[in-house]
Amino acid sequence: MKKLGMLLILLVFAMNIHTPSTNAAEYDSTFCTQYKGVEKIWWEGMELKAGQIGRLNVEKDTPLFKLQGDKKVFSRTLKAGEFYRIYAFKPGMLNVGGGYYVDRDSRVTYETPSKAKKDAAYCVYVYNPAHVSFILNKNKTYVYEHPSTGGTEGFSFSHQRSDGVNFWIRDIDYNYSRVEKETTEGLYGYCGCDVGGSSALLLIKYLIKNGTKWGLGEGENQYGTREIISVNSTVTTKAGTFKNVVVIKEHISYGNITRYEYYAPNVGLIRESEQIGSKIVPWRQLSKIIN
Repeated sequence: MKKLGMLLILLVFAMNIHTPSTNAAEYDSTFCTQYKGVEKIWWEGMELKAGQIGRLNVEKDTPLFKLQGDKKVFSRTLKAGEFYRIYAFKPGMLNVGGGYYVDRDSRVTYETPSKAKKDAAYCVYVYNPAHVSFILNKNKTYVYEHPSTGGTEGFSFSHQRSDGVNFWIRDIDYNYSRVEKETTEGLYGYCGCDVGGSSALLLIKYLIKNGTKWGLGEGENQYGTREIISVNSTVTTKAGTFKNVVVIKEHISYGNITRYEYYAPNVGLIRESEQIGSKIVPWRQLSKIIN
């Protein structure tokens, strides 16, 4: 009887031992809090980066190539013993970044981290002070030009609502023409016409990854899509040259409209374009940032 009682006590004690959560559904703040102050997540002797889906180990010398349509264009040879992070793949191929691929054959091995490890890496990314943001900087004024007319409009920060939504005033009419909020899930834009900013639109979905696609609207009311088509573009406007620009392609079903938005790290929106026939024509782009 005493043995049974002791067993029950040990069982209750074991059930109450705290272990870090391993369920990062939607990367909620409760899960990520346990990684505050953690600088790196290690996996099999290497740092695991946010968005990384695996690791390529080169067993035998293998060619690295880019794709031009269905054609493989040779770049260089990866040497046996080297390893590379993998962020995406195609059937029979692994993407080592920068649009470069290797064949997934006996010359390489491919390993994948656990979901818990990948979630932890994302949390470290979220809490890293150097985390890249794509929301407009509240301490600056943004001036945009319209290339077709030569007209300009300036946006200055007005205030932040209690739920973290930022309101920006446009100088030509003093309306709330830019309303944004950034969370761990992404950058959201809101309709500022009703001042309440209640109609949320997911502008950029985090974790930023080339090829990520999401719908506009829900169910039968879906009216289009947005897709990340580049994460490392270089874009030049009158405000300067911006690197590692994220490009979003938006397609609106009604009217078959295709638009593009360009976001620079730690700057925000720098250009908006529309596809007219076979051309992509800028209709608004950043011309000046005033400190």
